[in-house]
Amino acid sequence: HLCPQSEIGDNGWSEEIVGCIGNLIFLDENMNGKLDTKSFFDKKTVLLDAGYVLPDFIHGTEIWKPETVTAHTEDMAETAYNKI
Repeated sequence: HLCPQSEIGDNGWSEEIVGCIGNLIFLDENMNGKLDTKSFFDKKTVLLDAGYVLPDFIHGTEIWKPETVTAHTEDMAETAYNKI
């Protein structure tokens, strides 16, 4: 989860939004553990420092907020429906 589950109930983060596919990225278990409940900025920094190539939707975003997750989820759904 880019926004960790520990944020549910804070700053507009509902269980539904935190659980959206648009709030997830695929990582190996080791890196996922390193990121744990870090902030989005810190997660992004750790991933870049470890040599991960980040998707544009993460790389171009400075603040991860519920509206960002909703928009990214909708973009993913549109791509899946129209292109896959």
